[in-house]
This record gives sequence, C-alpha cells and structure tokens, in this order.
Amino acid sequence: MSGLSVVAGLKDDSQKQARHVLAGPVSLLCIMGGVYVASILADLPDELDFLFVDTQKTFLHIVVFYVVYHGVSPLSYLLKSTSTGQMGEEIREVMVKVKKVLVCVVGFLSILQGWGVNVSAFLAGLGLAGMAVALAAQDTMKNFFGTVVVLSDNIFHSKDWIKTPQVEGIVEHFGLRTTIIRGFDTSQITIPNATLADTTIVNFSRCTDRQVIWTLPVVAPDNESLESLVKAWRDHLNQNSDISDRLRICQVDKFGCACFEVFVLFFTKVTDWIPHLIAKQKVIMEFNKIIAQHGCHFGVPTTAVLLTDKTPRHSS
Repeated sequence: MSGLSVVAGLKDDSQKQARHVLAGPVSLLCIMGGVYVASILADLPDELDFLFVDTQKTFLHIVVFYVVYHGVSPLSYLLKSTSTGQMGEEIREVMVKVKKVLVCVVGFLSILQGWGVNVSAFLAGLGLAGMAVALAAQDTMKNFFGTVVVLSDNIFHSKDWIKTPQVEGIVEHFGLRTTIIRGFDTSQITIPNATLADTTIVNFSRCTDRQVIWTLPVVAPDNESLESLVKAWRDHLNQNSDISDRLRICQVDKFGCACFEVFVLFFTKVTDWIPHLIAKQKVIMEFNKIIAQHGCHFGVPTTAVLLTDKTPRHSS
C-alpha cells in the first residue's frame, strides 16, 4: 500500500514533467516527418538525398539524447521518492550534473560517428587536450575532488549549522565546485570545496547535546553556607528536565581572588542555538535565586592597591 500511495502522490508531477520533456522532441519528430515526406515527393538527386539522410540521422540522435538529457532530473527525483533508503540531496544534485555531462558527451560522439568521423582518433586527441585543460584548471579539479571527499565522508548536508576556522553559519547550497554558507549576519559566504575538504569542520547540527562550562566566583560567610549552596545547585541540575543525564558536575574547584571558584559542567538536551540559550538562561536565573537564599553572593574581580608615603623628610 505504501508503494501505491507514493506512486499516486507522484502521478500528477510525473505527468507534468513527462509532458515538459517530450513536448520538444515530439514537435521536432513531426517536423522531421513532414520534411521526409516532402523529400520523397520532391525526388531529390542522389547527392542531396545522401546529405538529407545523414541530416535526418543527426536530428534523430538529437531527439533521443534530448529526451535522455531532460529525463535525468525527473528520473532521479522518482528514484529518490520511491527508494526505501535516503539519498542525500547533495549527492543527487551532483549525480544529476555528472549524468547530464556524460549524456552530452556521448550524444556529441554519436553524432560525429553518424557523419563518418573516426571517433577513436577524436577521443585520442581529446585525451591530449584534456590533459592540457586539466593542467590549466588544477584548482577546478581540486574543488571537484574536494566535493567527492565531502560527499563520501558525509560531513554535512544542506541546512546544517557548521563552523570552520574561517566561517560559521548554515549550509545553503552544496555544488560541484563551491559551497554557499549563510552567516548569522545574513551574509552569503562562498567557500571552495577543496578548502572544506582540507580543513576542520564542526557540525553543530549533529550534536546529541550541547556542553556548558562555567567557573562561578562565590563569596560565602562560612563553609556550611558554601557547602549548602553547592549542594542546592547540584540538586537543581539533577532535577532540571532540560539538562541531559550525560554528565552533571557542580563542585568547589579552587580559591579565587577573595572568593571560592565553583566549577559547573552540564549538557543541554536541545542543540539549536536559541533553545540552548533559553535553557542556559533558566539555569542562570535559578542559580541566582538559590545563591540569594543561602546568604551568599557572586564575587567580583577586585584589586588591592597599597599606597605608601615616599615624601622625603628633612631634619631640622
């Protein structure tokens, strides 16, 4: 039933795409049929007749490869929708572009062979020219192989929040040569894929939880108040439903400047930036409420300045 529902849901879109793909070739076939009938009635000379037959073969090749070229994208969408697995959108787009290039190359070679051109010799010459082009376009080739590396390692997908030593933002588009990242200031950042393949990438969208580390300076009147405060903070972390069970630490760590430093570590269950900030804010507000209830307060950095009187004294 699930397969039938998928096919039914795709029926209208498939029909529209099929009409779009076949409209041009069918029109061209009708024109070719009319021209062919006209050539028979006109009784062309043998020289023109051979030329006309070769031209018809060329147009027939164009029609076939035109249908294949424009049918690559709809077929890839259909396979993606009916497949039980999940095909990455980036991989699908890259494969569609590669297939279209191959269709164009094969179609061009087929037309040349139809006109009697030695395709083998042409491919040999094309190989030498390809080497020259590859040497001249080394950066483009590096970016292409960078694309292959990123896709094969499944580093990120579109809409992921990533961070590199150069940029941080949301992946907006992943292409054959470059990746477009939308920064948090709404700027559009374009990075070559070769750079992404050779750099460190942090993918925040794949975090199972988000880490929070604090060092809180606390001023307490006595050891009992400090111990009671730390225990109350720890109890709040253990009872907070927004905090993961992975690890919760709240412990006096060391002496500070006229205060005690309390080390706090926990993980929020939410990983998106705004919900993560909201979860942290709730903990901060509760910590501030608890510290007031225990007669303590947060310490502030202080500096002691010793002034001495160095004015010279004269004896009478």
